[in-house]
Order: sequence, then structure tokens, then C-alpha cells
Amino acid sequence: MNLDELRSVRDDERETGSIQPLRPSFYAEARTFIERLRSERDALAEESESPFSDPEVARLSDRLESATGVLQAIYENRVGKLLTHAATAALSGDAERPDLTTEEEVLYETLVEAIRQTEAAALHGDGQDVSVEEVLDETPDTAEDSSPSPQPEAETSETSEEIERLTVRITAEVGTIFGIDEREYELQRGDVVSLPKENAQALIEREAAEGLEG
Repeated sequence: MNLDELRSVRDDERETGSIQPLRPSFYAEARTFIERLRSERDALAEESESPFSDPEVARLSDRLESATGVLQAIYENRVGKLLTHAATAALSGDAERPDLTTEEEVLYETLVEAIRQTEAAALHGDGQDVSVEEVLDETPDTAEDSSPSPQPEAETSETSEEIERLTVRITAEVGTIFGIDEREYELQRGDVVSLPKENAQALIEREAAEGLEG
């Protein structure tokens, strides 16, 4: 697993309307990759005399932030498709089952069952009213880890408290830029990154990025 593979999966999901086949262990492998990046960054920061200005520490931090953003984009895109697929399977019963990851299998089964029970109650008055919470309570414990839910890393620059920042999603192939915080940023389409406000606004004006709330 590496950043190029994550980006390739993200691009494939964006370009097609169907759920792309993924091996069951995809998210587990992605989490392992992200944790390895984090460990490498942290170990290098401990060895560096000036970790906040070390360019290699900054590079690893940027890759870590990109990886978490790309993985989040993959998950959100696939879940949107999975919702539609589960509804079709529950209501028509003839939808071909997609190739899902271990975590997505749990979500898929939960959704199909919830939709079927709701249909029976709404249309035929069969059985008792069933809430989504009750259905979720009946799913395997693995549902607790069904989402990667990666969170952006805390900013490592020593000027982070002085420079106002914006979180943006990159919408074009930008390449490498040099921020006003004296850090290099490798920006690819689909990356979610925290940039100095001045740099972020410049990209937004060029329609190369879009601002994100929060």
C-alpha cells in the first residue's frame, strides 16, 4: 500500500458510477500505511535538532495529511454508492452483490436488513417498528471499526499559531508550491490539506481548490 495506490483507487471511484472491486483488507492495509507514515515522521522528528523546520519532517507530515484525506474521499464516495446499491438489493432482491471490504460488508448487511424491515412495517404493518439504532445493535462488533475516519494531522510548523490557515480540497493537478510558512506542499487533485490562508485563497481564485468548512 502506498499513496499512489490510494490516489488510483480514489480516481477510479470518481470516474465510475459503480462500486469498484476492492480486496477485503483494503482499509486495514490503508490504516497500516498511514500509521507507518506517522511512525516514520514521529521518529524523524525525535532525532532532528529542529523538527519544526526540518524539511523531511514537513514532507512526511504533508504525505500523511494527503493520505488521510484521500482515504476519507474513497470511503465517502463508496458509501454513497453503497447506499443506493443496498436499497436496490433490499427492494428488488436482484442486485448483484458488489465486491466490498470487510468493513463495508457489515454496513451493507445492516442497510439491507434495515430497509427490508422498514418496508414491511411501512407497507404491510408487519412486525414492530424497528429503529436504525436497534438494527445496528444487532450487527457484529466489527461495525465499530467500519470507517477509517482519518483525521488531519496537527500542524507541525512553528509558525502555525501566527499564520492563519484554511483547509481546502485540491481540484486540479497543482504540483509543488512553496507556502508563506516556508514549507513545500505537493498538491494533487483530490488532496485535502491545511494551507496558509494566503496560499489557499490564491488556489481558490485560480479554481484549483475549494474551501472546506471546519
